[in-house]
Amino acid sequence: MGNALVVIAILIFDDRKGALVATVALGLFDIFNGYAAEVWITILESLIVCLVLYLVFEKLLKSNDKIVNVIIAGVIAALTKIILNFLKYTIINTIVASLPLKAAMLASVIKIGGTFWNISCYNHCGSSFISCLQTHFEKRLKIEQAGPAFSFRFYISKGPNLH
Repeated sequence: MGNALVVIAILIFDDRKGALVATVALGLFDIFNGYAAEVWITILESLIVCLVLYLVFEKLLKSNDKIVNVIIAGVIAALTKIILNFLKYTIINTIVASLPLKAAMLASVIKIGGTFWNISCYNHCGSSFISCLQTHFEKRLKIEQAGPAFSFRFYISKGPNLH
C-alpha cells in the first residue's frame, strides 16, 4: 500500500515535494507502528522509487498525465519496489543469516512471493492502483473545474471496494 502512496505523492506534488511527503509519511507510519528499527530502509526505498518515478514520469514522459502514462508510472514503481525488496532480502539473508548467495536469492524470491499472493488473494495491488488513478484524476478534475482563481482542495477517497 505504501508504494501506491509514493506514486500518488509524486503525481500530485511533483518530484521534490512528493518525495518529501512520501518519505515523511512512510517514515512516520513505521515509527508509530513498531517498525522504528527499519525506518531508514523504508525511507531509502521510498527515495529510490521517487527517483525512478522522477526519471520516468517527469523526464521521459514529460509529466504528461494521460492515463497510459500514469499506468506506466505505477507499473514501473511496482517493479522497482519488487527489485528493491529482492536486493534487500538477498543482502539480509547473506549477511545476517550467513546463507550462500544462491540460497539467499532463493529465500528472497520466496519472501517476495508473499507479495504476489497478497495481490492475487486480496486485490491489494488492484485497489491501490485504482485508488492511485482515481486520486490523480479527481485532483486534476477539481483544478480544471475551479478555473484560474481556485482553492486547491482535493479529497482522497478509499476508492472502489474490490474485496
